Amino acid sequence: MKIIKFFILGLYLLLFINCISNNVKEKPLNVTHEGTWTGKNNLGQNFHLRLTPDGYADLSIDKKSAAPFDNYSKIYYVINYDKNPIFLDIIYTRKESKSVVYKFIIEFLSKNMFRISGNLDGNRPINFEDDKTFLLKKKF
Repeated sequence: MKIIKFFILGLYLLLFINCISNNVKEKPLNVTHEGTWTGKNNLGQNFHLRLTPDGYADLSIDKKSAAPFDNYSKIYYVINYDKNPIFLDIIYTRKESKSVVYKFIIEFLSKNMFRISGNLDGNRPINFEDDKTFLLKKKF
């Protein structure tokens, strides 16, 4: 009878240890996309991106607005952390016609730095090409 109790106790102990070891997960990088981000690509172009907590955005390259047209009403953004790399869409809206969406991918390198790659033609890149990738740092 004592052998059965020790066997059951040992089985419970093994199950407990197994449950604990399977639940240990690496803590993800504590990051936020909100803020003002600036940087350059390898061609020397300056990139400025501001993402507000309420979903608005501002984007410029070499101190010129990246807007596809002059009479836009608002610039929004949508970010999807479920994708790998992360998807970021900058959406330019105007009242009289369709919105224009710039599609980017981003990867956080630290909580104050990420790289971003995108095309202004509406196609999302699938990787970080050197001439289309900017390294951005959070501006404080």
